[in-house]
Amino acid sequence: MKIQMKWLLLSLIIGWFLGAASGTLLTRFVRPGGPCDMHFGRARARFERKLKLTPEQRAQVDSILQANRQKLDAIFAETEPRVEAIRAGTEAQIRQLLTPEQQIRFDQIAARHNAKRKVRLEEARKNGPPLL
Repeated sequence: MKIQMKWLLLSLIIGWFLGAASGTLLTRFVRPGGPCDMHFGRARARFERKLKLTPEQRAQVDSILQANRQKLDAIFAETEPRVEAIRAGTEAQIRQLLTPEQQIRFDQIAARHNAKRKVRLEEARKNGPPLL
């Protein structure tokens, strides 16, 4: 029984870590309107101010950032299915360790988490990841 408990705790820790890491990545690099957008907005303004960019240079920098945003969108589109597969596999492994009562509660928690994650991903797909 002690060995099973160790595996359960290890699986929960791994699941928590993956969830926290993916949430952090989404918040920092994908989620529009989040802390990352505000940070990049301030960083961009500071960048423009310190370099004393002309309006023409600002327009050129904007076009460079927009082109690279499209490249980042392509990378996210490629990696998202892989991330989803790992997340779903982790969920399935943890679920197998749980009692039927725990599985019911786990399914409820996972459903809420997945719904929130889906909304964030849809927002990110519409707006793209922030740059500078």
